[in-house]
Amino acid sequence: MQITVYTTNPCSQCRMTKKWLDDRGIDYTPIDANTDQATADAIRATAEADGVKPNMPLVQINNGDNETELHWFGFIPEYLEKYATKTKAA
Repeated sequence: MQITVYTTNPCSQCRMTKKWLDDRGIDYTPIDANTDQATADAIRATAEADGVKPNMPLVQINNGDNETELHWFGFIPEYLEKYATKTKAA
């Protein structure tokens, strides 16, 4: 499993998400959405498909199965606890 955290600067929820993962020793890949227009466009398209307004960070959990991959916008400790800690144990 892999965790990807799409961030922007300055973004307090992005910093809180990365700190939460760092404090628990959970590996993740940070991607700065400000550096690539295609990435920013993909984030907006994901939010539009979800019917929500983009709110950073975008956190993606990839386990190699497209049907069970998940993502969410924002700093949501409950989701991090539920999904990211399972990733660490896997």
